[in-house]
Amino acid sequence: IRKFIRRHKAAVAAGVVAIVSLAAGAGLAANEARAAARERDVALSVSEFLTELFEASDPYSEERLDTLRVGALLDLGTARARDEFAERPALRARMLGALGRAHRSLGSLPTARSLLEEALTTTLEVHGEDALEVAAARHEMARLLAEEAEYAEAERLYRAALDVRRRRGTVTEQAETIGWLGEMLRVQSRFDEAEPLLLEALELRRERARTSGEAEPLAASLGMLASYHQDTGDYASAESLRREALDIRRSAFGPGHPLVADALASLATVLFQLQRFEDAAAAQEEALAIYRTALADPHPKLASALNVLGVILADVDELERSEAALEAAVDMRRRLYGDEHPGVAVVLNNLAYTLRMRGDVERAEAVYRESLAMNRRIHGDDHIEVAKLLNNLASLLGAGGRHAEAEPLGREAVAIMQ
Repeated sequence: IRKFIRRHKAAVAAGVVAIVSLAAGAGLAANEARAAARERDVALSVSEFLTELFEASDPYSEERLDTLRVGALLDLGTARARDEFAERPALRARMLGALGRAHRSLGSLPTARSLLEEALTTTLEVHGEDALEVAAARHEMARLLAEEAEYAEAERLYRAALDVRRRRGTVTEQAETIGWLGEMLRVQSRFDEAEPLLLEALELRRERARTSGEAEPLAASLGMLASYHQDTGDYASAESLRREALDIRRSAFGPGHPLVADALASLATVLFQLQRFEDAAAAQEEALAIYRTALADPHPKLASALNVLGVILADVDELERSEAALEAAVDMRRRLYGDEHPGVAVVLNNLAYTLRMRGDVERAEAVYRESLAMNRRIHGDDHIEVAKLLNNLASLLGAGGRHAEAEPLGREAVAIMQ
């Protein structure tokens, strides 16, 4: 089994590293000490469960760990968790939550949702509203809901989790929920609410890294704050944060890890905004190569990498490759999220631009209109994404001499932006 795991570090990491994170260490503050005691109570059972789970995969070929095998491994884990821990609901909930996180990391969002919902329901029944275990389960459910753009319910769960974690949780637990809540608010363009949360999470994680060596949470917070700076136009600060996060991850995980790909892909976006297009393309190609090796198809990060690469290629006039990458990204996001999702709308907008640059004006207009209608349904008529699509469509129509159609769209876009 050790040989199996050594050969497939990246794939196993994508499917299983999320399964268990045990807190321990001498010299922790009171909350950290209590958390360590809680974890020790279940650590042995968790360790034995995972070891036996991997041993069950041993008949599989060691030449390649493909998506079907990872999925079969996790399905086996789910069945065993329900069977072997049937009389231990607290531990069963923990296992189901861990397996839900693993499915989320693989992009299997419907399965992840079912497992995380079951874990949350069971944890509530066992521990009650004010338990840290419930806060953790709510946090994980909120992360999935935010990924699926169910922001209102995700925010409710994040804030409920944060209330408990601020009062009773560890610094690590507090920073986790503070950071992810801030990230979700940023995605919704609620920048005034997002910034203080993102700064607080980063401060907590820098201090934690200094005292305990926890590197990856710090890299994650650096990335979240960098995204905020990109959204608000401070690209120099964003690049500095992105490079710091990339250095941390390369040092911690080596060059071929999916988290390194995440950092490269994120760096590519800010390099693109700085109009350093060749550097951006190189970083994005490197990220995509890692993702193709390490992740399943479809996967949210593969879809994002294809989208960003398509945008970059359009700006260096590789329009045929841009269209192919964006078509693949649209297809993958639809397979992941369905036809009605903000991520689908974003890629459609980018695809429409590439089609326009290629001279396929008729199809570009149709795709712009599809993205505009989707954004209206998702965000309402006064959202910044609606304004962007109105402006893009007005520009296309105006360039074709259809000024009477373009003018009201442009006026509506300006009204939203004001």
